[in-house]
Amino acid sequence: MEPIELTLEQQFQLRILKDHTQGLSQKQAQDLLLLAVRQGMIKDNIIRRCKLVVALPEEVAIPQQEKITIEFKPR
Repeated sequence: MEPIELTLEQQFQLRILKDHTQGLSQKQAQDLLLLAVRQGMIKDNIIRRCKLVVALPEEVAIPQQEKITIEFKPR
């Protein structure tokens, strides 16, 4: 199996993020890291829920959870 690589657009976005985070303090960098990890966890939950919805019959209702808004404000 071939390793999964980033697309050219993703590589560009990563470079922009690297440039924007260059002058952050340790606290700001830690906050940004925690935010990114949290977003990844939310993404995992969304994917898991989508798989569950596809696997379950339509009669099974999935409970609603709170909506989460994540906002990053660069300096």
